[in-house]
Amino acid sequence: MNELIPELNKGIDTLAEESTHAQYFDEKNFDRDNMESLLRDLDSKVEVFKQYDETSQRYNDWQNKLSVPTTNFENLDELRVQLLNRHVMWHSLKEWSDMTEEWKSTLFAQIDAPNVATQAAKYAKICKRLEGAIDPNPIQNKLKILVEQFESAMPIVTALRNPDLMEMHWNDIREMIGHNLDVNEEGFTLQSLLDLNVVQYMDDIVAKSVEASGQAKLRGQLQELKDQWATI
Repeated sequence: MNELIPELNKGIDTLAEESTHAQYFDEKNFDRDNMESLLRDLDSKVEVFKQYDETSQRYNDWQNKLSVPTTNFENLDELRVQLLNRHVMWHSLKEWSDMTEEWKSTLFAQIDAPNVATQAAKYAKICKRLEGAIDPNPIQNKLKILVEQFESAMPIVTALRNPDLMEMHWNDIREMIGHNLDVNEEGFTLQSLLDLNVVQYMDDIVAKSVEASGQAKLRGQLQELKDQWATI
């Protein structure tokens, strides 16, 4: 044990040093090829970490059986925080980028807004966790911005998909955003909507959709009264 534990600590320290290289916070790795290479590198390091973690537990188990003090591998705990969070950060950026590329090309009428909102909430939690675990960096910030962009757009998507919107409401929305918006136009996608930068009008658009639903409900109630009177 006197030889095995120092050897393990040496391996842990070496991996910890390699895991905090500047490349993991380098914006040039946003490039898809660089990102793929970086992910493979992190995957490999995580596998080595898992081996070290299993070995440390095995050594502690031997120490317990020998009734000697167990070694506290504090360097392994620090490595777990630094390496695994970098691993999560880069994989989350890759996963989110892939998902959003697919969403952006989806026709507006076919967007699954609840699913996008659920995924955005999931990755927003990851961003929050990363903020408290590792130093601020461009990769974490990019992920946060991309997630927030979609998270903030979903209420608008839901509002504009409201079947209660009538032409007068659409005219108000068009005047509001300063664009002749037509979500039913052939080829209109989520990217088309994002390009209009309508997020700044979110509250007004959602309010207009709520107004349209309220008016539709009143029209329905009025029709019910007319139908009842017609039988009297």
